Amino acid sequence: ETNIMHNAYYSSGYNYGVSDEAARINFIDGKISLETAAAGSEGSAITWINGLKVLADGTVSIGPTAQESDTLTVTTTTTDGSLRLVNSNTGSGSTRLVIENRSTSPAANDGIGEIQFIGKNTAGNANGAAYVSVVAEDVTNGSYDSSMNFSTLVEGYVRNRMRFTPTQTVVNEDSVALNFRVESTDNDNMIHVDGTNNRVGIGRVPTTHPFEVQGH
Repeated sequence: ETNIMHNAYYSSGYNYGVSDEAARINFIDGKISLETAAAGSEGSAITWINGLKVLADGTVSIGPTAQESDTLTVTTTTTDGSLRLVNSNTGSGSTRLVIENRSTSPAANDGIGEIQFIGKNTAGNANGAAYVSVVAEDVTNGSYDSSMNFSTLVEGYVRNRMRFTPTQTVVNEDSVALNFRVESTDNDNMIHVDGTNNRVGIGRVPTTHPFEVQGH
C-alpha cells in the first residue's frame, strides 16, 4: 500500500497532523482512491471519505458510497444533483448525453439503451419505479428502425405506458385498467378513455355508452 497524504500521518491508524482538513491518494491492490476528511483535531483519528475510486477492472465510483456493479457510480447525500453536464459554448451547440451501442454484430431487437429510476420500498429493498428504453427494430443499412418505450410500476408490475414504434404510437400496450385524458383550456376531459369500462368520452367522462360526446 502506498499513500500520498496532506495533513495526515500513520501511527496505528491515520491521524491529523494539525487541526485542519486532510486528504490522501491511496494505491492498494490495483486500486486508486482519492479521499478527503473533514476538519479534525491534531493527533485525532481520521475517517476517510471516498471522493474518487478507480478499481483494477477500470470501474469508477464518485462519492462516499461503495462501488456498485456499474462501470461508473456517482453518489451524493445532497438534493442538489448527483451529475450535471455543463456547456459554456456561446454558440448554438447544446449539451448532449449520448447513449450508444457499438456492437460489431448488430441485430434486430438489440437494446440501444435504458434509463432506470430506482427507489426503495418499505422493506428497504431496491424497487424499480420507471424505465425508458430504446430498441433497434431493424438494423438494415438505409432502413434502420427503432422503438422507444416508457414504463412504470403499477401495483408492483412493470407496465408499458407509451410505446413509439416505426409504424404507430401505442398508449397502454399492456392493457391495464387505466384512464387516459387529454385536457384543453377549459375542459379536463376533452378526451377521456375509461380503461376499466371500455368507454370513450369527448368533452366529458363517459358514464353509460361506449362513445359519448358532450352536448349529444
